[in-house]
Amino acid sequence: MPFQFVDNDELSADGRYYETFIFETQRIPTRSENWHDMFGALIWCLFPKTKALLNSLHMAEIAQYGVKQRSKIRNKLTLLDECGVIIAIEPAAKPQQSLLIAQQWTESFWDARADWWHSIRPFVFGHAIYEMATKPFLGLTAKCWFIEVPAGFSQWSLTDSYTFLDEKLSKQIANSSLLLDNRQLTPLPLLGIPHWYADNTEQMFYRNTEYFRPLRQP
Repeated sequence: MPFQFVDNDELSADGRYYETFIFETQRIPTRSENWHDMFGALIWCLFPKTKALLNSLHMAEIAQYGVKQRSKIRNKLTLLDECGVIIAIEPAAKPQQSLLIAQQWTESFWDARADWWHSIRPFVFGHAIYEMATKPFLGLTAKCWFIEVPAGFSQWSLTDSYTFLDEKLSKQIANSSLLLDNRQLTPLPLLGIPHWYADNTEQMFYRNTEYFRPLRQP
C-alpha cells in the first residue's frame, strides 16, 4: 500500500487541511492511544482502494466549493466514512434490501433471521461505528450501503470478501448518482443485526419503536 501512518503532530506542524495533507503526501495523520484513529487506520488497511478514492473525491469537491462549504457529495462521503455498514446481499436474500430500506425491522431481523450470515452479511466500514461499538447502547445506528454479491459469498474467506468489497465499493462510490440515491445510506439499528447483541435473541427486543423506528410516511 502506498500510504503510511504518521503521528498527528506532523499534520499540526504542517498546517495543511487534513484531506489535502493525505492527498499530497500519502501520509495519514494518526493520534496515539485514540480508538477513533486506530479503527480509521484499520479501515484503510481493509479498504485501501475505497479510502484512497474517498480522499480523492473530497479533494475534487474542495477544489470546486472550498474547504468551508460542504457539498452534498462530501456530506454523503462523510456519512459512509464514519457510519457506513456494507450489507452484502446474495441473490437468495434480495428481498432483504427492500425490507431494510422500508425499515421493516422485525420482518428482516426476526422473521427472515435465517438469512443473516448466510445469504446476507454485514461489514462495518465506518470507523466511528467501531468506536461507538466498544460501548454499545440502544440508539446506536449506522448507515446501510447495499452491495450485491455472488451466491456463496458468505462462505468466502474474510480476505477474499474484503478484497471483493473494496473493489466493488470503490467503483460504486465513483458514481455520484449512487451516492445521492436515497436507497443507499439508509438507517440501520446496529444492535438489531442477529448475533451482534445478546438481547436481540428475543422478539420483544424489536418492539422498541424508539430504536426500531418505522419509516416516516410522507
